[in-house]
Amino acid sequence: MKHPLLAVFAGVVIVAVAGAVIYSRMQSPPVAGFASDQDKDAFIASAKQSCIAQEVNDPSMKQSGYTEAQIGLYCQCAAEKAADAITPEEVQYIATNRKIPASFTAKTQAIAKTCRSVTLPAPGH
Repeated sequence: MKHPLLAVFAGVVIVAVAGAVIYSRMQSPPVAGFASDQDKDAFIASAKQSCIAQEVNDPSMKQSGYTEAQIGLYCQCAAEKAADAITPEEVQYIATNRKIPASFTAKTQAIAKTCRSVTLPAPGH
């Protein structure tokens, strides 16, 4: 069974990459998949905020008893790791097609699992 965090995180990535591409600053040297440090920072901030907004309203998250602080830590972890993992080709694909390429979907699933394991305790504990 897929965890709802994976689907939410994938949607958040689309929004964050689109925002980062819009604010692209081509005069700066490339930073991983982004044109600049500013783009990477914008991606992280946008992804984290979108993730938090969706997760705090997710009924399964409420049932699990996770606090907003725990959700914030998860979302920060996922946003930072996604920003480090995305390639320039994936950024361009998302900006052009408004969907996540299969190569990045696999990455986000692994990222979500890793961040969940280090930031969110098992439900009921």
